[in-house]
Amino acid sequence: MTREAKPVTEPSKCRSCLQDVLWARWDSGKWAPVDAVADNRPLPKGGNLVLTLRGGEFGELLVEKWDMQKHGFARNRYTSHFSTCPRADEHRRAP
Repeated sequence: MTREAKPVTEPSKCRSCLQDVLWARWDSGKWAPVDAVADNRPLPKGGNLVLTLRGGEFGELLVEKWDMQKHGFARNRYTSHFSTCPRADEHRRAP
């Protein structure tokens, strides 16, 4: 049985809290769960991550820290799901 590919912009559910998350890749190659809804509140309460779609809807999402000089004010910002999940410690891996 083959699994049908789904667009990378389609959220999946966190196994612990069932919140919608997107999976994005850091430059280092590590995957990061990111809350699926943008959080553009002023920092430090708002999101501090920027997602970029590479390779079309079936490609991958890239994640990087938000930099006002690079991304400007209007860019949607997201939050790491590790910051909002009440059970995040159960899923963290050692660095």
